[in-house]
Amino acid sequence: MAGKVQGAERLSLVRTGPERTLPGRLLGASSEALLEHLIDNPPKVAIAREMQLGYVCFPGGSQSSYYNWRTGLIDIPEKRDSSAYVKFWARIAPKIRRAFPRGVTMHDYRPFAESIGAEAILVPNLETSSVADQTAWFRKLQAGNDLPTHIELGNEFYLGMLNDPDSMRRWPDLPATMVVTRAYTQALRPLCPAGTKFAVQAAGSEFHWTQPSQAIRPFQRRQVSWDTGLKPEPWFEAVTIHLYPDSVATLGYPHGATPALTDTFRARLFSALLGRVDAGTDRALGRLAARLPGKEIWITEWNPRGGNPDFSYDPVTPPMNMHLTARMTLAILRHPEVTASLFFMLNFAPDRPFFPLRARRARRISADGHSHCPALVQRGGHRRRVVPALCRAGGGAGGGRRRSTGVLPGGRSGPVPPEGRRDPHHPERFAPSSGGQSNPGVAASPQTGPRRDPCDGGPV
Repeated sequence: MAGKVQGAERLSLVRTGPERTLPGRLLGASSEALLEHLIDNPPKVAIAREMQLGYVCFPGGSQSSYYNWRTGLIDIPEKRDSSAYVKFWARIAPKIRRAFPRGVTMHDYRPFAESIGAEAILVPNLETSSVADQTAWFRKLQAGNDLPTHIELGNEFYLGMLNDPDSMRRWPDLPATMVVTRAYTQALRPLCPAGTKFAVQAAGSEFHWTQPSQAIRPFQRRQVSWDTGLKPEPWFEAVTIHLYPDSVATLGYPHGATPALTDTFRARLFSALLGRVDAGTDRALGRLAARLPGKEIWITEWNPRGGNPDFSYDPVTPPMNMHLTARMTLAILRHPEVTASLFFMLNFAPDRPFFPLRARRARRISADGHSHCPALVQRGGHRRRVVPALCRAGGGAGGGRRRSTGVLPGGRSGPVPPEGRRDPHHPERFAPSSGGQSNPGVAASPQTGPRRDPCDGGPV
């Protein structure tokens, strides 16, 4: 930095465990080829290459449950009683179809991953595609030498696309889900390269609640029951987990609340989120590793400010997010069981991250906007260096609307989204924590030890 930030304090890191050599690949980002023109945009590909991502994924997150490998698009059978989240994706599907009339396939995506030095994690469609259909897809991928060696067995079945009737019938509980998931695994494994690893899903409930009794609602109890029922079995090698705090709920607000974005509120929120991304990450990963000894942990989605907002209400400013991302990355690195970590998400449309389906031509890259993939890596085994940095992108034609500026904790300034509106994208993604409230009006400062998670009774 050119100069010191007023009120800044020196951050001292304290060793909390034995030194270890990090794996050759570890940190990556969810790079969504169906949500924007990414893999066919040379300036964006060049930036992704500079990030030195270890992992990317295809076809993505929730859309994987509706991906049609024959068309390269998503097909969502929306019904009158479909959940709000399924209806949201049903509205997105036509936009994707218009932006990518020929679809996007793994054969298209693999060269992108290879060109940036990343390995792809493939997410087959276990939700709306049969075992026979997915087997046919894997045969085609095998013939084209397009099969990766990391297979994520579906996406967030524990959420049932947020209480969608059809999804909940298919994934009523963990035991039924494991039966179906194992059937796909047994059919797909013989087609995969030697050493391919398959990952089942954890719900990540212990990131939000320290005790099962804190999960009060049925939707919360479903996630707790899912996690406590997990057992190590020989037919899978890894387990995935998604870590998203519900930002305002860490302060005891009800889910969906939109408190006024004052300096005092942001200072309290920053302190609470520091505790959640540090102690909550330790708790969730530690208990998962103990529950599934010998299994790798893949954090295939995480973001310290929660699910991607549309900036109608986003209480976490970019400087706050950078600090939280660095802190959460350090917490992740404390757990050797974690062998893959993908920040959600690599995105070059800063103002409308779920609606970036624009023209195919490469836009001019400028400093007018920023992406939201700040956890980057410089490879080199034990010499690996974690580099939190905002990736500048998204300027040019229609891509760089500036937001108003306000004062952040510590006297710094930065973008502040409009107040008083709620995020429509994840209206019920995670229910609020039932814990207490952090000290009001106390600004957070860098800490050398574990942070206190506000849903816990003390340091973890």
